[in-house]
Amino acid sequence: MIDTVTEISRQIARKENEALETIYISNRLEVEDKISRAMGILSSAKLMGRGEFLDLISSVRMGIRLKLIQDRALSDIDALIFNTSAGTFNWKAGKGSVPWS
Repeated sequence: MIDTVTEISRQIARKENEALETIYISNRLEVEDKISRAMGILSSAKLMGRGEFLDLISSVRMGIRLKLIQDRALSDIDALIFNTSAGTFNWKAGKGSVPWS
């Protein structure tokens, strides 16, 4: 059963990567612009809502996956997303249960 789930996960990841490459190839300039804008806004904004953050950080993740951004790691971005969630803030402040439960 675990082997089946693992294989299905690999197939999904492979298809997702293929779709991402297709989007990039057919819309190269737009994709690069979106990623560059996201990096600029994230690096200079003083205030930002969670929704805007998630939209922008998703573009950064795409840039990393497409190897357009090479000075960041997906694991760092994922940790940033996790560490900025409301549940994590509450948990770290001692005001809630662990955010991954």
